[in-house]
This record gives sequence, C-alpha cells and structure tokens, in this order.
Amino acid sequence: MNPMKRTAPFPEPRGVSLIFTLLALVALSLAAMALIRSSDTGTMILGNIGFRQEATSNAEQAIDTAVAWLNTATSLDSDVGSRGYYASSHDSSETLDVTGMQSTTTGRTIVGWDGDCAASSGTCLTPYVAQGSSGAGQASQQYVIFRLCTSTGATTATGNACLKPVSDSSGATAQSGSLDYGTYDRLSVSSGAYYRIVVRVKSAARDTTSFVEAIVHL
Repeated sequence: MNPMKRTAPFPEPRGVSLIFTLLALVALSLAAMALIRSSDTGTMILGNIGFRQEATSNAEQAIDTAVAWLNTATSLDSDVGSRGYYASSHDSSETLDVTGMQSTTTGRTIVGWDGDCAASSGTCLTPYVAQGSSGAGQASQQYVIFRLCTSTGATTATGNACLKPVSDSSGATAQSGSLDYGTYDRLSVSSGAYYRIVVRVKSAARDTTSFVEAIVHL
C-alpha cells in the first residue's frame, strides 16, 4: 500500500492584523478630530451668544445716552454732526445704508463708523462715539440719530413731512375721580416727530459687530 500523502498546511497570513490595526487607528483619529471640532464649535456658539447679550446691553446704554441728549438739545430742526444727529431721515431721495453692506452705490448715503468718510464717494454721515474701546476686551458704542422727516427745518414747515403719532394734537386726558380728591398726573400726547436711533457695537477682541435700532418719540 502506498503511504497516505500529507498535504502541506495553508501558509499563515502575514500583515493582515497590521492593516486592520492601522484602519482602526485612522478611524479613532477621525473620531477624535470630529469631537475636537464639535467642542470648538460649541465654544464659539456660546461665545457669540454671550457677545450678542453684551452687545444688546451696551446698545441700550447708547440709546439711553442718545435719548438723554434729545431731551436736552436746544434745537432739533437742524443737523448736529458732532452729536451724530441729523434732522432728516436721508431716505426720501437717496439710499441710506447704515451698515455699508448694500451693493447699490448710486445715490447711497453711508455712515462712517470707522472714520472712513474721506474715502467715500457719496454722502457720508459722522456717528457719535458714546463709548470707546480703550480697555482690553471692551466693545465700542457709536450711534446716529435720524429725525424721521423728509427735510430739515421745523416739523410744521410747508413741504416737510414728518412721521408722527396717529393723533398729533397736543392735549391731556381728563382727570379721573379719586376717593381722596387729589390731583394726579395726566397722560399728555405731544405732536413731535419720531426719531430713529441706530447703534453699532463692535468688539475688537471677538472681531464681531452688532447693530441695534430703536424708534423713539419724545
């Protein structure tokens, strides 16, 4: 009888485990990079939310400063460039671009927030600096005030249309009775125009800018 022939064993695979190990390392590296990026994005979002809240608070302070000046100004019928006040709305026959981001340049009026009025080819308005960015991480506050009228001059002048309350006649409400028969303040309605206050808050530390707008009536 012929002896049984033995077959040689299959050769052991070499290097396969190394390939799977490298693939696993690549997958772990990608996962770690995605986790780091997600963490950085979350931190950035929280920072932006914090700056927005801070910008809103700073803008409210600037609006209060603007309203206080409006209440003490001797005359509001003409422009006061040193206080960022303009007695017309600048939007009846021109395009008012307070952010400087509109693509239209014909007849455009801009606000020189960064002191770049000299480089403007159109009308450039000077804002009032309510708060400078002198301290580290401090945000600057600037504002402009527009009286919502078609032109400067008295609000009652012929041809000067101003945005006013629905009832623009001056007067007072009737005094209601009281048990102690005392005298109380009455609600009065003035005939003055509305004013548009545009505030820009800029943070040099975050390199971000925020605009806040308010319509007030004195």
